[in-house]
Amino acid sequence: MVAIRILVVGYQGAGKTAMLQSLNCRITDDLTEYAVDFDTNEDLQLSFLCSESCDSRITDPKYAGYIVMFDVTKVVSYKYAREILQPKGYTPDGVRQYEISARTNENKNIVKPFQSLARYILQ
Repeated sequence: MVAIRILVVGYQGAGKTAMLQSLNCRITDDLTEYAVDFDTNEDLQLSFLCSESCDSRITDPKYAGYIVMFDVTKVVSYKYAREILQPKGYTPDGVRQYEISARTNENKNIVKPFQSLARYILQ
């Protein structure tokens, strides 16, 4: 099993916890991470060890990737996502990004952010 440590970051109320909980994840022993397990087409098992944060400083090198979440119905949530990306030199036009609309209350497209991130990290 390949373990990939990621950080799910975004404004409070953006749906970070709801998304992770809707994936039937398991909470790790130290209660600080959600483990989300997937099987791939190549018979590889992936385990995303997900931490969540509202902190806009995403500089910790222990994470292989980040999922930045925002609520499209709240302008402050979108502005916060820009705050997270711009200090890193990313602009909405220049960052390698995948826009995925997900709805936790309908379990719609919840797995897609993880699939996209796994493809990118494992290249």
